[in-house]
Amino acid sequence: KAQKTDSLLKVLASAKEDTNKVKVLNAIAREYINSNPDSALYYLEIQKKLCVQLKYIPYLINYYINASSAYNVLEKYDSSMLLNKQCLAVALEYGNSLKIGYSLANLANAFRKISQYDSAAIYYLKAITYLETETEKDNVIYMYGNLAALYKHLEEYGKAISYLQKGLTIHNNGFGSDEAYA
Repeated sequence: KAQKTDSLLKVLASAKEDTNKVKVLNAIAREYINSNPDSALYYLEIQKKLCVQLKYIPYLINYYINASSAYNVLEKYDSSMLLNKQCLAVALEYGNSLKIGYSLANLANAFRKISQYDSAAIYYLKAITYLETETEKDNVIYMYGNLAALYKHLEEYGKAISYLQKGLTIHNNGFGSDEAYA
């Protein structure tokens, strides 16, 4: 992982101010999100400025998604929620269903982290409607698992079991990886 980050940093050093640089900044930030979220946010801020300058909306949306994830790692859930709401607005305007789904899922994650389980459940269910594609089955399985955990906390065991069964059905139909349901 360190070797990949080093390679990306070398590419960044000579990158022109274009969409390729945006992609490199995004890749660097993603390498840092879980291990060094402050560094991730540093590169994401540079990415955001360049995206705005270039009017490169897809990666502006990625900025919001990744920055909110970094704030979740830092346990700054208010910042995460604010960015996710901004992301959702941009994704809705841009009409990108996948990014809308990610924004909603990240909002759900932030609500879950602060134990607002009812709100988290609402956002997970909304996210699932945008992410129920063959390429996103792992994410849907994870969200069903998160919904099951939420409803367990809410002591609504029937709903918890129902969402576990939904995730298992997707998995048993040949979608999703074994890790998604572990």
